Amino acid sequence: QAVQAYTYHLAAMNMDAWDHRDPESGSDCVRSIWRMVCSTYLPKAEAGCVPGDSTSLLKPCRNTCENYIQACGVECCDESVKCVFERPLAVSGASLGLAATSAETVLVA
Repeated sequence: QAVQAYTYHLAAMNMDAWDHRDPESGSDCVRSIWRMVCSTYLPKAEAGCVPGDSTSLLKPCRNTCENYIQACGVECCDESVKCVFERPLAVSGASLGLAATSAETVLVA
C-alpha cells in the first residue's frame, strides 16, 4: 500500500514514479512525499511493544505535513490547505469547544 500511495501521489503531481525510484536523492518535494507516505503506512512501533504485536495507525506528524506543503508548494484557492483542523468536540450532544485533528487527507494534493 505504501508504494501504491507514493506512486499515486507523484502521479497526481504530474511526476513519474519511475523517475523517482530513489526518493532520498530526489527533490525536497519528492523526499517529503516519501516521508509522509512512510510515516503513514510504516509507522514506528509503540513504546514497549513486543515482536508480533500490532501497532495502531498513526497520522503523520504536523511537521511532516507542513514540510510537504512547503517543499511541494501546495496551494489552493481558499484556506483549506492545513495540517491541523479545528472542529467542535461534542460529547453526549453538548459542545465542549474545539479539538485539533491532524489531517489524513493531505496526501492527495
